[in-house]
Amino acid sequence: TYERAPERVVALDEAAAENLIQLGFRDAIVGIARYQTDEQLWPLTRDEVISRQILNDGSTAPTFDDVQRVAPELVVASTPATLEAVATRDEFAAAGIHTFVPRSGCATDAAAGDDGLTLFYGDLASLGVAFDAQLHSQKIVAQVQAHVGQLADELARVDAQQHTVWVYGGADVVFDGTSPIHE
Repeated sequence: TYERAPERVVALDEAAAENLIQLGFRDAIVGIARYQTDEQLWPLTRDEVISRQILNDGSTAPTFDDVQRVAPELVVASTPATLEAVATRDEFAAAGIHTFVPRSGCATDAAAGDDGLTLFYGDLASLGVAFDAQLHSQKIVAQVQAHVGQLADELARVDAQQHTVWVYGGADVVFDGTSPIHE
């Protein structure tokens, strides 16, 4: 529950930062945990990610003290494990810091039957609610849906087999709907 949109946010990995940047919340990011080299970052958000304060050494998660030092109101992680590598939700709550982990990063949600894109769209919408920017996040979701639709149409036109491919950390992983997204 929020009384106002968060103004100070920590992204515990590059994917969380990329989502925040794409949604237009770049100015709220006060720190990022980085695990990728500059060259591995998504070109569309690379400059924004590089310009933020880095909270870790590039190979291990930041400490809880590292995160608290930048005084965030919200911490966003791509998976529960990414969050818990720093602290538990209860520890963050005790420090007065809200947390957000997208459903698309939770194996139980991904395995429950919703496809990865549906979960992803819901995650973007939820971030829009947290930042009191619902209409903007709905616009971004509509743009992504339109792009995915165009790609699906092109695949159908050339009679190609359709798969969803998630790219993270420079590794392509085909998600065929039978395994959790993070796998």
